[in-house]
Amino acid sequence: MKEVLLISDKGGTGKSSVLNSLKEIYGKEAMFADCSFTSRYNNLPIYLEETFNSRFICAINNNICLCCGDCDTICEFNALVFSTEEIKLDRHKCTGCGHCVYTCPSGATELKKIHSGKIIISKDDNSIFIFGILQHFKQDGTRPVYIIRNKAYEIATENKRKILVIESSPGWDRHTRSLALYSTIIVPVIEPHAFVFDFLEKVRNYTDQNGTEVKLIVTKSDANPAITTRIIKEYPNWDIKCIPWKNDLNIKEKNNFENFL
Repeated sequence: MKEVLLISDKGGTGKSSVLNSLKEIYGKEAMFADCSFTSRYNNLPIYLEETFNSRFICAINNNICLCCGDCDTICEFNALVFSTEEIKLDRHKCTGCGHCVYTCPSGATELKKIHSGKIIISKDDNSIFIFGILQHFKQDGTRPVYIIRNKAYEIATENKRKILVIESSPGWDRHTRSLALYSTIIVPVIEPHAFVFDFLEKVRNYTDQNGTEVKLIVTKSDANPAITTRIIKEYPNWDIKCIPWKNDLNIKEKNNFENFL
């Protein structure tokens, strides 16, 4: 199966529009997934909905707690509030590391899985699309992207899809890199600006080391012709598609991405 990863250096480059365009063209032969956990698709019909548990949190039984303070001492995240009568947990600070469980002499602490979010699967006559929603999850930038990716791969295999297209959150961070490990093609969607080269160099270093194909999309390419020309010159081995500003509103047109994948 060909696995395609859509990435960007920042928000607002048109990455989601590219995904929608690809859905229109390759809908019946591809599976599509948004692993960013940042978008909302309220108008999509829900075909299947699943919950997932991706992390643990400490649970305290104060009935058997000795109030010795050992758990409070060992916690590196200051998630436990100790008093002479009970231990209270700050759920926003607890990472579920389990150090308090191993330290407690009375067994008053334990780790419990918490409901972290939902996997939403939308299906129509032309395509299958999957995305995630976070619920009761620590808002520290953590995104269990592998859960969405693995579910998308499973469904794509079951439905004998030849292509899996995944959208990542903006930036070349740990979430994007973890998805890149599976990718056969990486598709950066960027706008031409002076600071984009730091991002593109990170992409080039990774893809050169791993032999991953790159198909670069430059939206609003005519907004800064000098930068666009420099991009084309500096990355001659990449397949580069430029979409001018005047055509940006028509980015969903099929002729922009026919035979792209």
